[in-house]
Amino acid sequence: MDISRQYEDPYAAQAAVEWFNNKDFHGMIIEVLMAESEIGLFKNFINEMQEFHK
Repeated sequence: MDISRQYEDPYAAQAAVEWFNNKDFHGMIIEVLMAESEIGLFKNFINEMQEFHK
């Protein structure tokens, strides 16, 4: 099951990841990750390719 939560404050978003990741929730350990936008993923890919070709 995937659930997403959106925060306006980036510090609150990071705090939620740190607080809830790997915690027990009704007998199951949950994994909480920071999502990236498709634009952010594309920029990361371009940066990695530029580093690779140096």
